[in-house]
Amino acid sequence: MFDALSAEPPGTAWLVAVGTLSNVAMLFNRHPELAEHIAGLSVMGGCIGNGFTKAPLGTIDGRQRRGNWTEFAEFNIYSDPEAAQFVFNNPTLARKTTLIPLDLTHQFLATQDVKFGLLFGSQAQMRNEPDLSSVSTVRRLFFEVLTFFAKTYAEMFDLHAGPPTHDPLAVAVIFRPDLFYCNSEGAASSSQDERFELEIVTEGQHGAAVESGEIASHCGQTIARAVPAGGLGVRIPRGLNDKALWELIESCLSRTERHMGLEIRGERREASGTQPNRQNVDTGQEDMVSLVRGGNVTLSEFEASTGLMPDIKGPMKDKGGEFLQTNKEKSLGVKPRDLSRSESQQEAEDDAELVDFIKK
Repeated sequence: MFDALSAEPPGTAWLVAVGTLSNVAMLFNRHPELAEHIAGLSVMGGCIGNGFTKAPLGTIDGRQRRGNWTEFAEFNIYSDPEAAQFVFNNPTLARKTTLIPLDLTHQFLATQDVKFGLLFGSQAQMRNEPDLSSVSTVRRLFFEVLTFFAKTYAEMFDLHAGPPTHDPLAVAVIFRPDLFYCNSEGAASSSQDERFELEIVTEGQHGAAVESGEIASHCGQTIARAVPAGGLGVRIPRGLNDKALWELIESCLSRTERHMGLEIRGERREASGTQPNRQNVDTGQEDMVSLVRGGNVTLSEFEASTGLMPDIKGPMKDKGGEFLQTNKEKSLGVKPRDLSRSESQQEAEDDAELVDFIKK
């Protein structure tokens, strides 16, 4: 990390930390001059609680909690609270640091509509439900990860609207800070620019008994105290423009899959001299193992296979195999996939796009 960051001109490179801060603390302990050199530090971690935002943080056994690993602590901070305390107590780093806590990420939920739109991209306007074999690798992987976490958050934290999406925010805040609101209202309309002094609780029990709830401990808790207006401290956004941020992620997925697909098609055409079959190009089966056995499955079938069926009442076996006829048809206007649909138009569009790619 030191070699990579110090090789960049002063004030240009950001460090993004989306895990435990052990290696980050070691970096700045060994190379304290690097704190002045970097442009900034973006950290996903911690949870302030106590009404810092209106985001729901989860319930376990009927008890409200602020942390996702213990009652008071978020995983990344709890795993090495001393490292976090070292990082946040560095005055040079603090004024360059943005913290993305659970209080913010729990406002950025991957709802059913969001997942459906991200999975099928421009195909989301189709009236028929595509099968997952027609979806690019990058979209399918993103969708499967979100679906896995949706089930976890529903079962563990009683959060059913959709899983919070954490790490992308720590990246987006670097180059689109205008989409994050650092004021007490968490709103775009306020010109307030809050900064905080952070304290990480390092005392108390730490271990399995705390994580299971047998012992109450504040170890790893993140405490934020506002500094006077104009003061230097850590930036902690309280609100965001979720619509614009999801559009940003959709744009990234679209550009990535287009680049991947065209590269694969171009390489195969150059190697063989002939046009490859469309079903062999970036179908989502070439370089990943699906959570579903067999690739030719629909979105509804995938949801049913995971056991997470938000719009299907009763287990799949009780549906007589007709789980395509779900509330999706009513809520999204999507009918079960029509296997007789011609792909000639899509192939023509792909060919035109491939020609443009090769010319460039």
